[in-house]
Amino acid sequence: MNKLTTLFVLMVLLLTACGGKGQKTTVEVLEGEIKTVDVAYNLEFVVYEVSEVGIAYPSVVDEKFLIKGIKEGNVLVTVFKDNTKKDKLEIEVKVIKNQQSTGDQYNLTFQVTAPSEVSEVYLSGSFNGWKVNDPLWKLTKDGTVFKLDKTIDVIPPVSLYLTLEYKYIADGFWEVSENRKTETIIAGESKTFTDTITAISDVKAEAPNTELRDYTVNTTFNVTAPSDATTVHVTGAFNGWKVDDAYKLEKVGPIFTLTKDFEVLNTTSNTYDLEYKYIVNGYWEEMEGNRHAELKEQEAKTITDTVSGIGNTPASGDTFPTETYTLNLTLTTPIVPNDVDIYLLGNVNDWGNGENVSEWKLTKVSNTEYTLNITFETGVDTLEFKFSNLYWAHVEKRADGSELPNRTLSLTKEPMTISLSVARWNE
Repeated sequence: MNKLTTLFVLMVLLLTACGGKGQKTTVEVLEGEIKTVDVAYNLEFVVYEVSEVGIAYPSVVDEKFLIKGIKEGNVLVTVFKDNTKKDKLEIEVKVIKNQQSTGDQYNLTFQVTAPSEVSEVYLSGSFNGWKVNDPLWKLTKDGTVFKLDKTIDVIPPVSLYLTLEYKYIADGFWEVSENRKTETIIAGESKTFTDTITAISDVKAEAPNTELRDYTVNTTFNVTAPSDATTVHVTGAFNGWKVDDAYKLEKVGPIFTLTKDFEVLNTTSNTYDLEYKYIVNGYWEEMEGNRHAELKEQEAKTITDTVSGIGNTPASGDTFPTETYTLNLTLTTPIVPNDVDIYLLGNVNDWGNGENVSEWKLTKVSNTEYTLNITFETGVDTLEFKFSNLYWAHVEKRADGSELPNRTLSLTKEPMTISLSVARWNE
């Protein structure tokens, strides 16, 4: 439950500067303010570090990457795609002083209505390490409600702004509710939180296991692949999403199989969501998104999958015979939101993660016209692509705002001159 605490521990452990290709962006945030930053990576696997603790606090909450301003100053937050640290986003954060005056205490009142049979209510959350049945956070019954008045001292400058995440315990059992979360509270303010316990779960409130540990899960993959499959690899964040012969499946009769011990590191959970995908004959399998499997501590796992088709996007780490092509492109477009740079992203540049992605940036001619003139080498014979900024925040859409399928272009050895148009950008 104490997810933010775990993420902060991981962040501190990762305060070592590392290299890697990537992009930069800047963010301005007030002290105490929280902003969402577009990060074009799977947030389940990102790791991040800060150049100086105490100025800004990054976190992943509800599938969003957040930056919270703590105190005035400048700091660099580096977000890596995964623990291989090969792809990164550098966020230059400027925290601006909040001119609003602050006091030296938070004055908080919690009043909660509970079912009539409840005799005791406790509060548990980020402020007390998710302790259970802590006498300091016990509510007193006052008529039809339970009430707690709490004064918290400020320890400047980090604690001038406070965000609480919490949950109620009724007669020793957790309430049925997602974790409750407050807006940012400024020191000196008085806040009253009026809540209702709608139901009580059968989950006994026990102190969370906050001791980080490692374990391995013996995992077997059994894969049925298309008849023309000669090689099958499994890949994911665990090996950098690339062709890796340590994760190559062996053909046994009609299936491809691999047994591997997967390491789960620095966790408090006895389950782990393994996100993965198959690479067949050096190309990504033909499917939307990635596959998922739940690994459990001390339980061997067998995964049985079927690959329905082989795509035309080559995977990183494999080599293919290449041909040289020339493309002259004119793009007509509505005005691009935020005047961001636009790229052609596709199977020729690992959908924005390839080392050559900078070569695929379009040249702005006017607010409604862009061009791209490029000579390139590739091992694919069909270009599959979309137009977008690098972080996919402003990817092209259909006119009605719905998802646009990937564009395709059959490559020819003669120079290709084409004109395309974007109907709408994602805002």
